[in-house]
Amino acid sequence: MYIAPIVLSNGLKYHGYKAATKDDTIYCSLTVRSGSLCDIVQGTAHFLEHILLTFVKTYGYNRSKGMPITGKTSFDRTCFYLGCNAESFDTAIELIKAIISGTYLQEEYFEPVRRDVLAEYSHCYRAVQREHTFLSKMSKDISSFMPIGTRNSIESLNFDNIKDFYIKEYSINNMLLSIIGDVDTELIDELINKPTCGFIERLDHSQNKVTEFNHEKESGHTELFIPLAYPPFAYCNELYDNISVSLITYILRTYPSYGTIYIGIKEYSKYNRFVNIRIDSGESMDGLLTFMKRDLFRFLENDIDIQSIRNEIEKKLFSQVSEPELLSRIEDFFVYDKNFYHIFETINQIPFVNFKSIRDVVNNLLSVNPILVYNKHNVIVREIDDWSLI
Repeated sequence: MYIAPIVLSNGLKYHGYKAATKDDTIYCSLTVRSGSLCDIVQGTAHFLEHILLTFVKTYGYNRSKGMPITGKTSFDRTCFYLGCNAESFDTAIELIKAIISGTYLQEEYFEPVRRDVLAEYSHCYRAVQREHTFLSKMSKDISSFMPIGTRNSIESLNFDNIKDFYIKEYSINNMLLSIIGDVDTELIDELINKPTCGFIERLDHSQNKVTEFNHEKESGHTELFIPLAYPPFAYCNELYDNISVSLITYILRTYPSYGTIYIGIKEYSKYNRFVNIRIDSGESMDGLLTFMKRDLFRFLENDIDIQSIRNEIEKKLFSQVSEPELLSRIEDFFVYDKNFYHIFETINQIPFVNFKSIRDVVNNLLSVNPILVYNKHNVIVREIDDWSLI
């Protein structure tokens, strides 16, 4: 059962979806509508995310407690994700309240967190530099606000920087709690307003000394970014996103590649969105572009099986129905300040996809200059002028 966005009695916005899930998992997220674009000193929002999650490392969550907890700082948001079940739901809410109230925003944790963030920066250095080089080409406004910051900015941060950021950005009306699972709204309101019991400190005092990273961020592949010239979730734009990805997927299914080709939408902010194509470094992106161009021009002449494209779009959209994807969707609507609608509303538009809508999408793809990003001794970022002429 879908639960429209409401405001809990303490002022916290809440958006839920009451439903039975696989293995009775309850998916929770806390979204703060503030990310690295709000930094005064680079890396502040990301550093604050780490210090607010100090309990994860200090008390063995994600390991001995069997409760996956992660954080993510982007340019326009900071998000905290928790997975639990009915038995551990009360604990999950207590941990969310600890994040909201800044329980672990304490000076004693500052230097250990700085060491962790510097370790993460070293681990991800090449990927961060690659991303920065690309974004410098696309948008000076956001390339100066890389979420993790720089080594110098991380080393220059002080506790007051972090505390000031928290006071300014972590107000209750700038947050959204999202929960997907078999949970009643009344219970959530009751637990959120229940006095914190301070149980976290008593759980486990064994220190976890190992810094963990969510995934390997080193990157040696070749990427193509095709800019999307329109914002998300306006009029038919979500459908157009999926037509773009589906058309390219449809074309590249017959491309003679030796590896796997990854295609999707990559967003850095509301106005920095791209169709992203990733191939192995040994493949020729110029050859792939030539192959794509041939079929895109063919589509302009209505030489396409419309039903096959509709099927491809449907497959893409249904892959976004899972609980984690729904959490991300709710998060996007909150950050972009849009009225939420379920993805099934977009799925219901698929039968109306016709030659005109495909031509509109193809013309949009051919009207922009793609950006090619690859490694060759260092990071190369190359704008392809009028790729329709390749």
